[in-house]
Amino acid sequence: MGETRVDKARKPEGTGSIREIAEELLGDKDFSELFEIGGAVEIDETASAALRALLVEKAAEYATEAVRFSKRRGSGKVGAAAVLISTQKERW
Repeated sequence: MGETRVDKARKPEGTGSIREIAEELLGDKDFSELFEIGGAVEIDETASAALRALLVEKAAEYATEAVRFSKRRGSGKVGAAAVLISTQKERW
C-alpha cells in the first residue's frame, strides 16, 4: 500500500517530506501573471518556475518552523500566530 500525505508528513526526515508536499500542492501552477503588472514585458517561462521553487522552499521552511514553535510552546496545534512567528525566526 502507498504512502499518503499524512504518512509523509509524519516521517522524521526534516523538511524533505514537507517540501515534497508543498511541491505537490503547488503542482504546475503558472505564476507568470504576477510578472505582468508593469506592462509589456516578455515573460520567460523559467521565471514562473523559479518563483514556484522559491515558494516551495519558503512554505516548507515556515511550516517546519511553525510546528517546532508550537511544540516548544506545548501547544497541540499550529495556528496563524505560529506560522507568522515562523517567518520571523531570526528575530527569536
